[in-house]
Amino acid sequence: MSKIEDLPPLVKKQAEHSIAKLLQYPPKGKRLFVSFKGRRVLIQEEVPHPTKSINVRLPFALLDFTDSGWLLLFRGSEGGWQSVPEDKPNANLDDKIALIRVDPHGVFWR
Repeated sequence: MSKIEDLPPLVKKQAEHSIAKLLQYPPKGKRLFVSFKGRRVLIQEEVPHPTKSINVRLPFALLDFTDSGWLLLFRGSEGGWQSVPEDKPNANLDDKIALIRVDPHGVFWR
Protein backbone atom coordinates (compact mmCIF):
# COMPACT_ATOMS: atom_id res chain seq x y z
CA MET A 1 0.00 0.00 0.00
CA SER A 2 1.43 3.39 -0.96
CA LYS A 3 1.87 6.23 1.51
CA ILE A 4 -0.31 9.30 1.06
CA GLU A 5 1.91 12.17 -0.04
CA ASP A 6 1.95 15.04 2.46
CA LEU A 7 1.94 18.73 1.68
CA PRO A 8 5.39 20.27 1.32
CA PRO A 9 6.27 21.85 4.70
CA LEU A 10 6.22 25.45 3.44
CA VAL A 11 2.86 24.92 1.68
CA LYS A 12 1.40 23.37 4.84
CA LYS A 13 2.61 26.32 6.94
CA GLN A 14 1.04 28.76 4.46
CA ALA A 15 -2.20 26.73 4.48
CA GLU A 16 -2.35 26.73 8.27
CA HIS A 17 -1.90 30.52 8.25
CA SER A 18 -4.62 31.10 5.62
CA ILE A 19 -7.10 28.73 7.24
CA ALA A 20 -6.50 30.27 10.68
CA LYS A 21 -8.10 33.45 9.30
CA LEU A 22 -11.26 31.53 8.41
CA LEU A 23 -11.36 29.84 11.81
CA GLN A 24 -10.68 33.07 13.66
CA TYR A 25 -13.60 34.89 12.03
CA PRO A 26 -16.15 32.27 10.94
CA PRO A 27 -19.51 33.37 9.56
CA LYS A 28 -21.93 34.31 12.33
CA GLY A 29 -23.13 31.35 14.33
CA LYS A 30 -20.86 28.83 12.54
CA ARG A 31 -18.38 26.55 14.27
CA LEU A 32 -15.72 25.20 11.90
CA PHE A 33 -13.10 22.47 12.14
CA VAL A 34 -10.17 21.72 9.83
CA SER A 35 -8.14 18.57 9.26
CA PHE A 36 -5.18 17.85 6.99
CA LYS A 37 -4.85 14.52 5.18
CA GLY A 38 -2.08 14.19 2.66
CA ARG A 39 -2.43 16.99 0.13
CA ARG A 40 -6.01 17.77 1.12
CA VAL A 41 -7.57 20.06 3.69
CA LEU A 42 -11.08 19.20 4.89
CA ILE A 43 -13.29 21.92 6.39
CA GLN A 44 -16.26 20.80 8.47
CA GLU A 45 -19.13 22.67 10.09
CA GLU A 46 -20.53 21.58 13.44
CA VAL A 47 -24.34 21.42 13.43
CA PRO A 48 -27.00 19.97 15.74
CA HIS A 49 -27.97 16.36 15.05
CA PRO A 50 -31.53 16.28 13.63
CA THR A 51 -32.89 13.82 16.22
CA LYS A 52 -30.38 13.60 19.09
CA SER A 53 -29.14 16.21 21.52
CA ILE A 54 -25.59 16.12 20.16
CA ASN A 55 -23.65 17.99 17.51
CA VAL A 56 -22.18 16.41 14.38
CA ARG A 57 -19.52 17.62 11.97
CA LEU A 58 -20.51 17.83 8.33
CA PRO A 59 -17.86 18.26 5.63
CA PHE A 60 -18.65 21.18 3.35
CA ALA A 61 -15.39 22.28 1.71
CA LEU A 62 -12.30 20.47 0.48
CA LEU A 63 -9.08 22.14 -0.59
CA ASP A 64 -6.96 19.90 -2.80
CA PHE A 65 -3.33 20.82 -3.48
CA THR A 66 -2.20 19.80 -6.96
CA ASP A 67 0.94 20.52 -8.97
CA SER A 68 -0.99 23.43 -10.54
CA GLY A 69 -2.15 24.91 -7.21
CA TRP A 70 -5.13 24.68 -4.88
CA LEU A 71 -8.54 23.49 -6.07
CA LEU A 72 -11.72 24.20 -4.11
CA LEU A 73 -14.46 21.56 -3.95
CA PHE A 74 -17.88 21.47 -2.31
CA ARG A 75 -20.06 18.59 -1.16
CA GLY A 76 -22.76 17.91 -3.76
CA SER A 77 -26.33 16.85 -3.06
CA GLU A 78 -25.42 13.18 -3.55
CA GLY A 79 -22.47 13.35 -1.14
CA GLY A 80 -19.60 13.48 -3.63
CA TRP A 81 -17.05 16.27 -4.00
CA GLN A 82 -17.53 18.62 -6.93
CA SER A 83 -15.43 21.51 -8.22
CA VAL A 84 -16.71 24.98 -7.50
CA PRO A 85 -18.01 26.45 -10.79
CA GLU A 86 -15.37 28.38 -12.72
CA ASP A 87 -12.67 27.51 -10.12
CA LYS A 88 -9.15 27.22 -11.49
CA PRO A 89 -6.02 25.95 -9.71
CA ASN A 90 -4.37 28.77 -7.80
CA ALA A 91 -1.24 28.92 -5.67
CA ASN A 92 -2.84 31.56 -3.42
CA LEU A 93 -4.95 29.79 -0.81
CA ASP A 94 -6.28 33.12 0.48
CA ASP A 95 -8.25 33.39 -2.79
CA LYS A 96 -9.94 30.04 -2.07
CA ILE A 97 -10.72 31.07 1.53
CA ALA A 98 -12.30 34.26 0.18
CA LEU A 99 -14.48 32.15 -2.17
CA ILE A 100 -15.66 30.08 0.80
CA ARG A 101 -16.48 33.25 2.79
CA VAL A 102 -18.32 35.05 -0.03
CA ASP A 103 -19.86 31.85 -1.48
CA PRO A 104 -21.01 33.41 -4.78
CA HIS A 105 -22.60 30.13 -5.94
CA GLY A 106 -24.38 29.31 -2.66
CA VAL A 107 -22.70 25.92 -2.23
CA PHE A 108 -21.11 26.34 1.21
CA TRP A 109 -23.42 28.31 3.52
CA ARG A 110 -26.74 26.69 2.69
